[in-house]
Amino acid sequence: GLPALVNEGVHIADGEIIALLNDSMTINEPDWLEKMVGQASRKSIGAVGGLILKDAQRVLSAGLTLVPGGPPIDSHENFPCDRLGVYGRLATPMNCTAIRSSFLVVQQLLLERHGALNEKLNFTDAGIDFCLWLLQSGFYNLLLPHVRVVQNDLKHDQEPPAGDRPYNDMASLEQRWGRYFDHDPYYNENLTKKYGNYRIDTDFLPASLQKQMKVWL
Repeated sequence: GLPALVNEGVHIADGEIIALLNDSMTINEPDWLEKMVGQASRKSIGAVGGLILKDAQRVLSAGLTLVPGGPPIDSHENFPCDRLGVYGRLATPMNCTAIRSSFLVVQQLLLERHGALNEKLNFTDAGIDFCLWLLQSGFYNLLLPHVRVVQNDLKHDQEPPAGDRPYNDMASLEQRWGRYFDHDPYYNENLTKKYGNYRIDTDFLPASLQKQMKVWL
């Protein structure tokens, strides 16, 4: 699997920075790597990611938010790319709990200190596991919204039915990192646990009343 390939690559790499980049990504910014490496080189920073887009108009992921009993949600998914985001989160670097491993830059020594990506997990989940280890170890995972890539292959990311997202090992991750799933340190627990739109969580209300509510943060 991909985690095994990454582990092998890290083992033979002789650079100080490792960049993980899905082959379906298109990057139109010539200085993207310079920006990400500059942040990843800081002593306090763990994983660094960029804004992943579905196309020229829509956001796919501005980092991952962990929620109890379900798959992580992509922050700002489907937000227009030209918006500032919730409280300016699409306009300024921000900390997040985890970053998609399909577009991630990190110091090699941190990967080596971690040991290896968990080869029993799929690539996305192995990346989440690594990000949570970084967080627990005192590092900050950072999302740079001004570094933008377009993911061209969206067959697994175009709003699949609930419970059918490509995060297959959440149970084992939640068992290991339960406190981060119970309370994501970068997400208000009063917000929805289903979508990345930052809407107020109304699941405790009767279904008939939920349909009548149009409440946004």
